[in-house]
Amino acid sequence: MKTILLATSEKKILPPITDQVPSPLLPLGNRPIMEHAIEMLARQSVKQIIVSLNHFAGNIESYFGSGQRWGVTLQYTLQRDDWGTAGALAWAQNSLQETFLVLPADRLIDFDIHAALQQHESSHSLLTAITSPKGYPGSQTVTFHEDEATTHTLTGAYLCDPEILRLIPARTPYDLATQLIPRLIEKRSLVSVYEICEYWNPLDSSSAYQEGQSAILHSQFASNEASQQVGALKHYRLEGRQIQPGIWVGKNVNLHPSIRLTAPVHIGDNAQIGAHTEIGPETVIGEDVIVDEGATIQKSTILNHTYIGKMVNIQNRIVYQNTMIDVATGTHTQVVDPFLLNALEHPLKEDWFGSAAEKNFSLLVILLSLPITFPLAALLLITTGKVFEKQPFVSREQTSRKNKRKESYLLRFAYFRRDGKTPNPLSRWLKRNGFLHLPAILNVLQGKLKLIGAHPLPPEQTIGMEESWQQQLFEIPAGFLGLWYVQCNVNSDPLEIQVMDVYYAATHTWKTDLAILGQSPSAWLRRRQEMQRAPQYVAQNQVMNEQSF
Repeated sequence: MKTILLATSEKKILPPITDQVPSPLLPLGNRPIMEHAIEMLARQSVKQIIVSLNHFAGNIESYFGSGQRWGVTLQYTLQRDDWGTAGALAWAQNSLQETFLVLPADRLIDFDIHAALQQHESSHSLLTAITSPKGYPGSQTVTFHEDEATTHTLTGAYLCDPEILRLIPARTPYDLATQLIPRLIEKRSLVSVYEICEYWNPLDSSSAYQEGQSAILHSQFASNEASQQVGALKHYRLEGRQIQPGIWVGKNVNLHPSIRLTAPVHIGDNAQIGAHTEIGPETVIGEDVIVDEGATIQKSTILNHTYIGKMVNIQNRIVYQNTMIDVATGTHTQVVDPFLLNALEHPLKEDWFGSAAEKNFSLLVILLSLPITFPLAALLLITTGKVFEKQPFVSREQTSRKNKRKESYLLRFAYFRRDGKTPNPLSRWLKRNGFLHLPAILNVLQGKLKLIGAHPLPPEQTIGMEESWQQQLFEIPAGFLGLWYVQCNVNSDPLEIQVMDVYYAATHTWKTDLAILGQSPSAWLRRRQEMQRAPQYVAQNQVMNEQSF
């Protein structure tokens, strides 16, 4: 059985935080909501998972990657529009050829999957809705039979047979709860209910989100009586070491000896808790958080990269950098005083390959290629009057903690004749054989380009790049080679390359960079064959090909 995780982030469940952080990546117990869902599936031997993406696609894919870390296989489907919960199934229907589980990636749901599947199969239903007797304000409810007085609270999880996909209109926004289920009932199709007794939470409000944090904490702090009220989560766990009953801390945490901790509390990696502070109960402190002297935090969540000032008292609040949300009402306030609340900058990853090593390698490539490039340069000089052309791209100039965008230039062999409009036949041959941009290795020698990095962004491609995950591309050094080179095709669209670059930025190590370098010769052969097999593509997209790297 396959599972499709709906991680499209179409509905912002906790504004304004989800304007910047995709809802599947919102932390519960300092781990993304979607990570808890993947672990629940893995613990029940559900290993084939399709992830439906739309908004913040690069952020989500870069964090989870192939799924190998959790022992599962993740396959991504990227939507360009909001198709709704049922429309997302239609978009991924080629991968849904057997009974499948639908699971929201931004909700907390814990249940026995195999028991639900057994009931689904024995009932011969087209769809089994996973429901709960516990409802939340705004939760969707359904009455499945006309003579039934009971309404069922939908958790957002469903077991479906692939036959239902024929009832979903293609490329049309369509909802499972409000459109598909009523249509199935109208057609008198078999629809059944599997009611769970385990915990679930839609996490669609500030109060529900903070309750979810408490549920995660109490599920592993059984000595506390409150665990009986919020319910225990069987398939969810907290990371970090437990220094006292109900007190979990991550890596590199700095706790002052004078602090007072009241269980349950979870403190994330790299947090610094100052003197005479009081933390807990039911409190989650995120990663890279600084809590200054004398602060008090109770029944609250402090999200990553947040500074809490001296003597600040926070109770029943969700805090993200300088934004504070009241748990009970959901109202939010921007705190302008940086001594009370502030954002902490994200640390930048250091380059894997020292500049000296890069320049030495580039010099070696230049020397080895001279027998080929020197005659080519002479021919180009005769036919075009020049050897090189400059191609603009947007790069990053790092100055202390500030990143400034600037426009730089890549070198390539001259492409046009003397008139500046007609491509040179020799240059077209260089393009088809993957040699046109070989002179860009000189940019690596100059230190203007990394050997392994992101795809160089032409200025015209930066227009409309407004999503936060796309903004990350301006913080990734451009490279002569990269994951985009070995994984993408010559006709890959810019969005696909951008997603690949964000994934590379989040996961790369010196080992993966060496692997990219080793795969580059075979990638060059493949890309060369693609260009030579599809001359019509080159002709139809001549302008794009002239500007692509």
